[in-house]
Amino acid sequence: MIKNILFALMLLNFSSVFGQSISLINPPSSVSGSSDAYINASFDVKNESASNINVKVKRIILSEVTGSENNFCWGTACYPPFVDESPTPEFFTAGAVNTTFKADYNPLENEGESIIQYCFFNNDDPADSVCTIIHFIATSVGINEQEASLSLSNAFPNPTSDFIAIKYKMKNPSHDANLLFYNVVGAEINRVQLVDLQGSVVFPVSKLSPGIYFYSLNSEGENSATKKFVVR
Repeated sequence: MIKNILFALMLLNFSSVFGQSISLINPPSSVSGSSDAYINASFDVKNESASNINVKVKRIILSEVTGSENNFCWGTACYPPFVDESPTPEFFTAGAVNTTFKADYNPLENEGESIIQYCFFNNDDPADSVCTIIHFIATSVGINEQEASLSLSNAFPNPTSDFIAIKYKMKNPSHDANLLFYNVVGAEINRVQLVDLQGSVVFPVSKLSPGIYFYSLNSEGENSATKKFVVR
C-alpha cells in the first residue's frame, strides 16, 4: 500500500514539473449507489501530444471499505480485483481519445466510502502521467436511485447462457424510459423500451459472446445504478 501511494506521489510531482501529454476528460470526483449493486465510473482519456504514445493505468487504493472489491477495465480487458496495473498498454495516436476506461466498485453489501486513485502514464516515460481520485460511496439505498426515483433488481439467473430476467420500478410516469445494455467497454448493445411504471424484462443472451455485461435504467435523462451480469 505504501509503495503504491509513493508511486502515485512521484507521478504527480513529475507531472507538475514537466507537464504531461495525457489528459482526462471530466473524471468524476465521486460516484454513489446502493450497497447491493455495482457502482461504476468511466471517463475518456486523451493524448494531448503530437506523438504516438502507449498508456498504462495504475490503481492506488487510498482507503477501502472492508469486504468490498474493486477492479478496472482498460482497452478490451477487464482485470480482476488483485491487479493494480494494466499489463498491456493502450496505443494512442497523436490527439486520439480513448473511451475504454471503466472503474468498477462492488460494495458486496458493505456500506461506506472507498477512495481510489487512478494514474495514467506513458509506458515509455512514467513521469509523463496524470492521476485522478474517485470516492465510491455505498449506502443502504443508492443516492442516485433516490434522486432518480428508479429501482432495478439484480439479473437472474447470473451467470447465464440463455436469458436474464430483470425487475424494474419507476416512481414517476415517463415518456422516454429504457433498459440499456452495455458491453465491458461501455458501448450500448441493446435497449428495451419501458411503458409501465413497474414490471419485468426478459432479455435473451444466447447470441452474446461470453463475458461481462452491464445494464441500467434510464428515464428521461436520469439513470439508476448500473448492474452487472455474466454470460458464459
